[in-house]
Parts: sequence; C-alpha cells; structure tokens
Amino acid sequence: MLTTINYHKKCIANKRNRLRIGLLGNPITCDCLMMDFIENYRSEIDSDTECFQPSKLKEKLVTELLRNETRCLLPDECPEKCMCSTQEFNKTLEIDCRNENLISFPLLNSIDPWLSMMKLNISNNSIEQLPSYELCPLCNLITHLLARNNSIASLNFSWPSNRLEVIDLSNNFLSNLSDIDHLLNRTQQSASILISGNRFQCDCDSIPSMQRILAQKSRILDYDQLLCINIGQHPNRITLSQLCKNHQTVLITISAWSLFVLVVLCACIEIYLRHETTIKIWLYSHNLCLSIVTEEELDRDRLYDAFIAYAHEDEQFVAENLLPVLESSPFNFRICIHVRDWIPGESILNQINHSIDSSRRTIVVLSKNMLRSTWGQLEFRTAHLNSLTERRVRVIVIILGDIASEQHLFDEDLQAYLKSNTYVQWGDAWFWKKLRYAMPHSVDTKGLKSSVTEFKLLRLNHDFNPYETKTCK
Repeated sequence: MLTTINYHKKCIANKRNRLRIGLLGNPITCDCLMMDFIENYRSEIDSDTECFQPSKLKEKLVTELLRNETRCLLPDECPEKCMCSTQEFNKTLEIDCRNENLISFPLLNSIDPWLSMMKLNISNNSIEQLPSYELCPLCNLITHLLARNNSIASLNFSWPSNRLEVIDLSNNFLSNLSDIDHLLNRTQQSASILISGNRFQCDCDSIPSMQRILAQKSRILDYDQLLCINIGQHPNRITLSQLCKNHQTVLITISAWSLFVLVVLCACIEIYLRHETTIKIWLYSHNLCLSIVTEEELDRDRLYDAFIAYAHEDEQFVAENLLPVLESSPFNFRICIHVRDWIPGESILNQINHSIDSSRRTIVVLSKNMLRSTWGQLEFRTAHLNSLTERRVRVIVIILGDIASEQHLFDEDLQAYLKSNTYVQWGDAWFWKKLRYAMPHSVDTKGLKSSVTEFKLLRLNHDFNPYETKTCK
C-alpha cells in the first residue's frame, strides 16, 4: 500500500506526454512531501485519486489539493503530548495539544529558525494559567492561541501583542472583566477574541471595564453570548441599580450608622454643654478622664479655697495659728471665717450654706468646744452632706486637744466620718504637710517652707490681722 512519494526530479521532459500515474486504492497521506510530487504531476495523476490522511483532507481529490492545505509533521521538535506540523508556504508552525489532559502550558523550547509564526491549540485540557513572557519567550511568535475549555481563572498577559490575531479563551473560569479589558488593550486592533462561557462577575467596580469592552465589542466574536454569572444577564442588559445593588446596600448601611453616630455625638455634646460642671464633678469623683478634668477647673467659680468652721471659744487658735500660715506665702489660700467674711444681718443658716458652697474645702476645728456648739455641729453636718452629694472629699477635720472624753457628744454623722476618714491632729510633726496635701493645689503655691518660721516673722512684725477683710485674687 502506497501512502506517500518522496519525489526527486528525474523525469525526462519529452516523455511526460505519454505518462499516466494511477494511485487509486492507496491510503495517500496528503502532506508537504506528497505535495512536491502532486505539483509536478498533477495532470498525469488519475483524477479520481483521493487523500486518506490527514482527517480534515480525507476524500479530497489529490488533483485539487493546494499547498497551503498541507502540513509537514515535525515529531522531533514538538512539546510532550503534542503534535507539530509546518506550513511551508507561510513558514508557520502548528502545535496541536488538544485533549491531552494537560495541567500546565506546554513547554516551547526551540523551533527551526526559518519558521516565523506559530499557531497553538491547547483546547480541552485543565490548564490554569498562561505563562508570562519571561517564562515563554517563544510565545512572541504565536499568532493564534486556542485555549477554550480549560481552567484559566485569571490573565497576567504580558506577551508582545503585535502578532496575535486570534485568541480563544471561551469556556474557562475567568471572572474579572478587567482581565478582558487589559487583554484588549494589550493586543492589536485587528486581533479577534472569544471569551463566552466564562464566569464573569459584574458589579459597580466593573463598570469602567464594561464600558471599554463595549467600545471594542466588534473585536469580540462571541460578544452577544457574554453573561454576568452573578446577575444572569448580558452586560448590556443590566441596569445600574442591579450592578450597584450591594454597593448601595453598603452605602445605605454606612450612611445610616454615620447618621446615628452623628445624632448620638450631637446629643452628647448638647448634654455636655448643658451639664458640663455636673459631668466633670462625676468624672473627677470616679477618677475618670482626669486628663480633661481638673479640680481647679471644677471649682473655678468658688470664691474661697476653704471655710473654717470652729467654736467661738477656739477663735484665738484659728486667728493665731491657722490663718497666718494658710493665707500667707507659700500657701496663699483664700480663707473664709464667719467673724470677718459673713454679712451682718443675714440668716446664720443661709450664711453657713453660702460659705460652704463658696469654698473648695471646709476645715472643721473639732474640739471640746465644737462638740458643745450647736452651730458648729450644724456646720459640720452641712459640709459633710455637701461632700457626700458631690462624692468628693470636701471636709478636713483638725482635732484640737483631747476629745476622747467627749465621745458621748458625737452624733452619728461625726462618728461615721471619723471611723471612715483620716483627720489631722494639731501638734503632729507632719501637721502642715498633711493639711497642705488635703487642701486644693493652688497654682500660687510655690512649695512647702517652714510655716513655723514664717508665722514667727509675722508675729514679730505685727503685720498680720486675721480680721482684715481679704480681697479675692
């Protein structure tokens, strides 16, 4: 059985008119080798002779065969599992890797230098990615890339684009329309593309790509068959509200929460502006946000640093021992005492309340005389109640003398206070330091110096008058 003829030109020209070549009944392989013989003896070959191979030329009359229809197999220079052939007339290498269960792009190592173009068919495999130009430098010769029915999910297309004429990526796993937008921009305007059957996701972010793809739809041979898989419609038939439904939901949610936060913030600001002092007192009493709340700020409207509550019999002690030190440097406190600062004719109860409310602290000189004084105990109870209401330490108790024998005179409030709070004992070596620590920390205070020394100087110079009216600094 004859399949091909390796033709050599040795025929005698003057005998060709008497030559008749009969090839009927032979499985003729119509390739480029056989084509040399056919071109020289086309008129001498039986007109009914047919091609048997390759399959696409089967039953074609040999006498009608053209050179551009034939191929020459190149088994030695072909990637594994692929079949390679050449078209001599246009120097094209055809690589057929269809239906070979490939999971990676075929390795293109080398080709004959006389070949200038390449057609690659890798359809019906499981290839997941096209290689970059760095990994496949011979890909710059590809003019036809047929890669339908694979598993390609994304394109990192970086091949030189001036040769590509046909790209078939239909029936893959592509989902991002920006990949197609990029492919159209990377290839020449005459290149044709097939991309139907992919899993394109269409949303607000893909609108720019959809618009650019629409502008070049003439290059997409199967444009009418495109489908946005998440919406189930062709990109051209999808409305803006469908595309941006999720974005609108997110935007509405964000806007609603932003509005809610804004309303709450405005409400908090309104409440704060209306109740600023109350809020700061609460924060300060609970040791919260101390960086924004200072005692001096909370009490900035109070006229005095301290109101001294004492029995009339202890007036000399207050005038000679407490006032000279507290109202002089380095302390410089503003002190309120009833004999000097109360307004004559006013109700005593009102004067007590006013003095306590106008002072940052109430100093109670607790002595035997104080325990027997009705007004003195009233002053303590009023100051103590005020401190409990504000939940701040406002009362400072100075124990003067031995009051242990007078415990039967303690009322319930005083007993409870002395059991749960510390107090200052007159005569204690740390008396002034303890008292200073319990007093407001005035910015005018330079530090602790010898109070006894300063008091002695005041006494010697006779400059101090405890009953002289003090002006608020």
